[in-house]
Amino acid sequence: MVKLERIHWLLIISFFLALFDYAGFLVGLRGMTVQVVLPVKQSVYNLSLAVKSLGVVISEYPQIADIAQNNLNLKKTNEELEIQVKSLTDDNAKLRSQLGAPLPPSFQFVLAHVVSVSRYMEVDVGTNENVKPGMSVVDGTSLVGRVLSVSSNRSQIILPFDPDFSIPGKTSRATAGLVVGQGNNVVILDKVLQKDPLFLDDTVVTSGDGGLPSNLFIGKVSHITSDDVSPYKQAKISPAIDYSKETMVFIITSI
Repeated sequence: MVKLERIHWLLIISFFLALFDYAGFLVGLRGMTVQVVLPVKQSVYNLSLAVKSLGVVISEYPQIADIAQNNLNLKKTNEELEIQVKSLTDDNAKLRSQLGAPLPPSFQFVLAHVVSVSRYMEVDVGTNENVKPGMSVVDGTSLVGRVLSVSSNRSQIILPFDPDFSIPGKTSRATAGLVVGQGNNVVILDKVLQKDPLFLDDTVVTSGDGGLPSNLFIGKVSHITSDDVSPYKQAKISPAIDYSKETMVFIITSI
């Protein structure tokens, strides 16, 4: 009974609203209603557009994901190519520099990238490139060391400051001595006769004995130790290069 009365009242109210609207009594009220309803309608419309766009994104997500992955792969490939180009450019520049060094033209070299430097220097070439123990390792005309041990694609280089390093050397004044490692980045020219001339800043190079080429630059005399008792004197050598900062070196495979 109550529900029926509500329906009657709604019908009566609807009838009068329609009558008033037809008579023009609700024009002002309609304008006010539009001002309130319009922003709501706009928001609802924008929301519907967003929902439609979300639906498109969801339906096309596999394609979008593939495109994103392809872009990542292309970026990674491009970065790898840039690294390879830089490496090849550096190798080419280093090779040109080595070939321009004033060494005998009969020398044959193998370019080696330094993998690590601790007590020994490890490089990325070995027996596959015909590298053998005892071969000299250079950077330009400077002696880096000599090959100590070799595997198929790795070699260990003993450096001049190693305690086990010992080769014949000479100074720019033809004074003979023995280049010996002392550890802790210290290299000396030992067994120099007291009577032989030895001065600060004298250049120290390989003598050509001991299986190494001659005149490979080792360093310069930075300190001299001498006394009246020993038949020998010795000199501390300031190395020509910083072994810990070498990135590419050359192994002399044939002289």
